[in-house]
Amino acid sequence: MYRRGITKSEDMLRNYLLQHETEVTILDIDSYDGSLFTKCELEGAALLFYSLYEQRFPQFVSVPAAWDIPVPLGFYYHRDCRPIVREFVKVAAKLFEEYEK
Repeated sequence: MYRRGITKSEDMLRNYLLQHETEVTILDIDSYDGSLFTKCELEGAALLFYSLYEQRFPQFVSVPAAWDIPVPLGFYYHRDCRPIVREFVKVAAKLFEEYEK
């Protein structure tokens, strides 16, 4: 995700993850360029991703996020990701469902 101080929405999510999801490793980035998607695909990592890029990267699976965050965000991960990424996505989906109630 963007390093702290670039976007308020990602700072809000970072604060939540650091406080409640201590097993999540956050890597700071300066931009969403093509090499980032390739790196995530090769490493089987999840990527916090702006939904406007969804059409450009069909090899990733989109899980919409419905939070009180002012920018539409979702998680994208490669279909053949590592088991820990799948587990993280399951936990995130459960949190989204609880949030919607």
